[in-house]
Amino acid sequence: MRVRAAVAGHVRRRAWAEAEEVFGVVLADPEVRRIGALVEAEEMRSGVELG
Repeated sequence: MRVRAAVAGHVRRRAWAEAEEVFGVVLADPEVRRIGALVEAEEMRSGVELG
């Protein structure tokens, strides 16, 4: 049981680490950053925060 719990914990930590890496790569993409800036500018223009 302890081994199963340890393996499950390791798998969970590994999945989170991989997900964080993917999120970082996506958020660093120049097109994603450009679109994010457009959304932010539109939020400021309209006075409404969307996210």
